[in-house]
Amino acid sequence: MLLVFIVGVKYGKQVEKADKTISFVLSITPTKPPEPTKPVSYATFLNKDCGVQFLYPNTLKVEKNASAEASLVEGKAEAVQISCAKNNPIQAILLSPDTKLATQEAKLKSQTIKTRTDASHILYFQIKNPLNGKQVYVAIDSHFYPLLESTLEFSR
Repeated sequence: MLLVFIVGVKYGKQVEKADKTISFVLSITPTKPPEPTKPVSYATFLNKDCGVQFLYPNTLKVEKNASAEASLVEGKAEAVQISCAKNNPIQAILLSPDTKLATQEAKLKSQTIKTRTDASHILYFQIKNPLNGKQVYVAIDSHFYPLLESTLEFSR
């Protein structure tokens, strides 16, 4: 009889512990599930005057696409600038003697280009459109460069 009593008390303690654990778990307020992220889609950007086209993500918006100049922004920050106008601001940066800009060479569409980079990770370079002979000046946020590099196409 004493043995049954001891076993019953031990079993009762285990049941009480399980009840407390279940009550605690049920009392926790569930957290809001994370918002689903929107899938990234891509569009084709075309500037007929400069004769360039490339893909860009839907996180960018075309702010300007005039005849010889174009810009795409992400929020309020410029992400891509293109110009084939003479004496444009990108050309001035490329020709600047500013020693704070790092210089390096890269390959783009089988052309060796010299790039300059500033502290905000903007790459500045020029590339010649082989179909219309125009010099195209580009300023691009460095994390968009791989997409430009892989999708850039020239037209007349």
